[in-house]
Amino acid sequence: MQKIDQLLVRACKSHNPPMRVRSVYRRFYLNTPSQNNYHLAKVLSQIADRYLALRPSELLSALHPENRPFYGATTEDDHWTMAVKLLVSRIGITPTSRFPGLTHPLRFRTPLAA
Repeated sequence: MQKIDQLLVRACKSHNPPMRVRSVYRRFYLNTPSQNNYHLAKVLSQIADRYLALRPSELLSALHPENRPFYGATTEDDHWTMAVKLLVSRIGITPTSRFPGLTHPLRFRTPLAA
């Protein structure tokens, strides 16, 4: 697993995922005032393709307008914003065991015996 993918997965699992994911995205991909949700959705979908068992039928049914409240989307959100919120939500609730090679931050690792 690449380091940027690890940072994005950790950002999706954080206490404030939208802010953390945008921060990681701005740092490594695009640092523009208008965020490009298409590119962010593409990056997150590549992570989902590699590590999640998310079938296209599940994705399409989740993107239905009636299911927006389940992943934090509003009626004003466009298609790509909804896709980003859905992917962040799905990556965030996936157990870390599904991400092989995901290293834990140093403060959470067990200390070595002296």
